Amino acid sequence: MDLFARVNSVYGTFFGTSPPTRACIAVDLPPGTRVIMDCIAHAEDTPGDRQALHVQGISYWASANIGPYSQAVAVGGELFVSGQIGLIPAQMQLPSPTSLAMESALAFQHLDRITTLIKSNSGRDWLPVAQGSIIWTAGTEYFDGARAAWARYVEETQYHIPSLFVACKAIPKNGVIEVQMLQHIGLTFVRDQETEMFEDKRIVPEVSVVRAGNWLLSTVTTDNICIALFTVRDNLAGSSPLPQRLIELVKKSISTRLFYTANSASVDFVAPLLVDSPSSQVPCRALGTQDEEWDAALLIFAVLDEREVG
Repeated sequence: MDLFARVNSVYGTFFGTSPPTRACIAVDLPPGTRVIMDCIAHAEDTPGDRQALHVQGISYWASANIGPYSQAVAVGGELFVSGQIGLIPAQMQLPSPTSLAMESALAFQHLDRITTLIKSNSGRDWLPVAQGSIIWTAGTEYFDGARAAWARYVEETQYHIPSLFVACKAIPKNGVIEVQMLQHIGLTFVRDQETEMFEDKRIVPEVSVVRAGNWLLSTVTTDNICIALFTVRDNLAGSSPLPQRLIELVKKSISTRLFYTANSASVDFVAPLLVDSPSSQVPCRALGTQDEEWDAALLIFAVLDEREVG
């Protein structure tokens, strides 16, 4: 994190008044590597295709930006929300003394309020559908506590989605938790055959969980977007082969992130999948889902063909 301010100053020169969303964390990078960046881009047909929430002023509703990014961007039906840490909005400071419970509550509150505000500004009756999340913790000390906090949040929100818990090296401002979530606006445009007018149609996500041997594959498909989380353990003795569905999704991926713990043998198990796929590798101090720990994970953002949807 010692490079954070310097990276921000350079990063900000590439964007105007409506920068993209982002999440920044520090990980134990391999020797000789100082920065890893994973990006998703969208080609706009018209400027109205993209809506952004970029609030810089200090307020009481949610935290302002602490860097050159937007709190949320909606584009192509997807709602990207920047990583949220537990800042007290009116002070732009973390709670003191350090409190995982307080930082978690604030981060989740920011996530909810940002989603509500960009929805109200959209001019459409969005029905946001949660698709996937990453919950980062500063080291392993807060790992289990973050899972407990997220479980309570899921009880309230019913966000039963692929969620990956990642212990990293550090979080901005020395926070102990940072939360990312990807959502869909829950609507798509369809043409009425009688009037030939376009109207909103609600989308019902398709959720799937498949387990075999040493791995677990969870997917949420919304419209033509599939978010998949594949987790695997190092105990490969008698392991099941990689699922065909995973292989197909990686081929259609526009972003695949490989998370792995130190000396994980599972990397060799999944690495052949990524040879021709846009991917990045994220070293982690611990990996888990809500109730289980894993040695490696793939988080996949795939764009499906129309014939594969529904």
